[in-house]
Amino acid sequence: MTIHILLPFKDKFDKNFSGSVSITIKNTFHFSKFKDNLFVYGDKVENPISSKNFVGIKKSKNPFKSNNKHLADQMCSIIKKNNCSRNIIEIHNRPYLVKNIISKLKNSSIFLFFHNDPLSMKGSKTIRERENLLEVCDKIICVSNYIKNLFLKDIKINRDKVIVLHNGVNRKLKTFPKKHKEVLFVGKINKDKGVDLFVEAISKIYKKYKNWKFSVIGTPMKKNNNEYLAFFKNIRTKLNLIGDQARLEISLSHEDVQKRMKEASIVVVPSTWSEPYGLVVSESMSNGAAVITSKVGGIPEIIKDNGIILNNINSIKISKSISDLIDKPSLLKFFQKKSWENFNHTGKKASIKLDKIRDEVLD
Repeated sequence: MTIHILLPFKDKFDKNFSGSVSITIKNTFHFSKFKDNLFVYGDKVENPISSKNFVGIKKSKNPFKSNNKHLADQMCSIIKKNNCSRNIIEIHNRPYLVKNIISKLKNSSIFLFFHNDPLSMKGSKTIRERENLLEVCDKIICVSNYIKNLFLKDIKINRDKVIVLHNGVNRKLKTFPKKHKEVLFVGKINKDKGVDLFVEAISKIYKKYKNWKFSVIGTPMKKNNNEYLAFFKNIRTKLNLIGDQARLEISLSHEDVQKRMKEASIVVVPSTWSEPYGLVVSESMSNGAAVITSKVGGIPEIIKDNGIILNNINSIKISKSISDLIDKPSLLKFFQKKSWENFNHTGKKASIKLDKIRDEVLD
């Protein structure tokens, strides 16, 4: 049996600058019993996470062809050329490609993975589209119960085909790490991730905590419109006003981000949009950081009672929560310990569950 994993075009299977879907696959595939017969298809990159398992596809020369459709077509051609007898095709976050792939690879089993809201995606917005997907896919795999419930909204048929598989995170640490007096924000630098709320919050309290550092680690959006440029400039200006206690660190590699999380005492995840899963929350827990986050999307099912969860999050609530942790060292250690000891969304655990699903389909 051979596993073929199709990435979204924009998600890069790159060692240094992986997309979120690629990080999830990286955290699980090397634990899989199928790893020697598992291939990831995506946009060609210079430093693939695993050159043995990656099939890099060059962009289409046709400027009018969809990049994602081009990836799917090329993957299908390669599979047909290799004449694999038993295939599982795992399509990530692109439901509109399913029909085309099935038409080319008729005898393959199809898994469709949702990492985001299916009701906002081309190919799964309507009840009819989702019913069609359930009819033709062997499994629909969602990163959280939150995403599963969205997919199943008003659906009456084949509900048992929809499965939750929480993203896996690999903890490299063997013992609880030494912590520095630092509070981190990690994520894309945009309003949805709440970076502006974090910066407003630390602006209110940094003078009280002279021995503490406050850092924004993130990636700017690829937008050149005036509104976003003004937003980003405002974030940078406010951090500069704080002075040496604040830092803005842009586009760090995933490995470097993990090193910073390992040292941080507190990580704030102030998302204002409904996070499908909350990867930063899980990574923060794996590194033993006390977590302050928002009660949105899939985050509550990941953090549970192991962090501070804020309803209707705002900068005042964030600043108060940070202050409470800094002012009360025992409370800070309590939440760090809860993060560390109750982290259980490991890559190995996710891989074992996924392999079991693969076996069930092929039996």
